[in-house]
Amino acid sequence: MFMRAFIFFSLLATPSFAECLPVNEPISLSGYPAKITMPGPPEYLSVAKGDRSLNVQVLLTNGTTVCTEYGEVSLNAIQTTCDLQNLPAGSPIDLTGELFIAHTGYHWTPVLLDCQ
Repeated sequence: MFMRAFIFFSLLATPSFAECLPVNEPISLSGYPAKITMPGPPEYLSVAKGDRSLNVQVLLTNGTTVCTEYGEVSLNAIQTTCDLQNLPAGSPIDLTGELFIAHTGYHWTPVLLDCQ
């Protein structure tokens, strides 16, 4: 399941020559809040085929590059732990926190932002 999410968000990735952001250290990111719907239990494959839909909050960025122990990852969307629900869609925001590696089935991007 993690591999499916990784492949999905890798398709959103674009090459970036920007600074490589570290995991587990304080950082600041700019982007646009968005809510996407992903398939949940029981199979995590398809809402159309009966899986429960899960709303996931992401920060849409312009090709953020993250350095992990597995190598560099460049993403246009990073799932957040921030409460972005009351923000108007399309409004630019700045978030601070720490990036961490996805480690559960509810983590839909390879790297997530834990907001401070």
